Amino acid sequence: MNRAVKVVFLHNVISPHNVPLFSYLAKAKTYRFKFLFLSPTDTHRPWTPSLSYDFDYEILRTITFRLPGQEPLPLYLNLSVWSKLRQENPDIIVISGWDHPSYWLAAGYAQVFGKKLVLWSGSTASEPSWRRTLTLPLVKMIIKSCAAFVAYGTRAREYLLSLGASTEKVFVSSNTTDIDFCRTALTLRRKSQTQLKKKLGFSGRTLIMFYGQLIDRKGPLQLLQAFSQLAASHPELGLMLVGNGPLASQLQDYIQKSNLTKPVRLFPYPGEEKIVSYYAAADIFILPSRQEVWGLVVNQAMAAGLPVITTAQTGASVDLIMPGQNGLIIPDNSPAAIVSGISQLLTADLQRMGKASSRLIRPFHPSTSARSFLKALDATSG
Repeated sequence: MNRAVKVVFLHNVISPHNVPLFSYLAKAKTYRFKFLFLSPTDTHRPWTPSLSYDFDYEILRTITFRLPGQEPLPLYLNLSVWSKLRQENPDIIVISGWDHPSYWLAAGYAQVFGKKLVLWSGSTASEPSWRRTLTLPLVKMIIKSCAAFVAYGTRAREYLLSLGASTEKVFVSSNTTDIDFCRTALTLRRKSQTQLKKKLGFSGRTLIMFYGQLIDRKGPLQLLQAFSQLAASHPELGLMLVGNGPLASQLQDYIQKSNLTKPVRLFPYPGEEKIVSYYAAADIFILPSRQEVWGLVVNQAMAAGLPVITTAQTGASVDLIMPGQNGLIIPDNSPAAIVSGISQLLTADLQRMGKASSRLIRPFHPSTSARSFLKALDATSG
């Protein structure tokens, strides 16, 4: 009987969005996975990991560096990466990107000891930065050494190819989350949307929902500016912004100064187990990001049966949004573009679009993504 192929999978933090995918991967009979997390969570993320999962994992000791900027980005350095890889002695090493020094160490280990390296990447060409420019030569070296690649979606695949990845080595395993859980919002909306809106302070309003970190890149301020332009001509509209982040106080000040306290409310992150009730109360979902690797909240909103507005800079847009069917893709996150997008959607059949979202997201299930991921691993033995 052939032994299972040993795979060590390095990932940055324990994200509730990725746990379902990891669980499905761990069920594969031909592979034996060990997940190594560089950190349990990060201060700019509100998640609290349960630390009890149905897959084999370990959290490494980490040294965290933070780069300056409006959105302080962590860099994880885990000095034990090489010793842990020697201990596990995997056949395949998977790294979840190239943005942490620990991934560079793992790539170096694979090169020195002849292990097969697989890169799981969501990066796209729409993320220019000094950090990206500085590390580009190293990134190209890593890409040259990889046996296979797994891309989040179309945009990530295109970027990998532009960096020199071979077409036959790139597999798409769409970025996914627990859409079965989010789908419970469909029943909750049918039964209790009126009561949920009343509880949240939006009785009788057509409710637009934003959910995400309250940071500049996500565009919450531009959304507020757009809403203030729409409020006078559309008194039936409401807007809820759900999330935590450094812009919270600035957004609250804007709401007060713009006299938007009745139609607009700011809610802190309620926890993944409670977010479904917010989706159930909403009529439209919007993610007006200036830059977004993917945007898993789009998956969630679609599973919850909502039409979605997002920008062309959101990685998920090209794969998940069918303009006119289940939402709109706006050219950028300027207030003018957001106003135009919301205005267009208000003339559409929102229920029909919501049903289309629910239907279109079904193939983007963690089990489907796991099967695609395993095909990439299978290809390394070819």
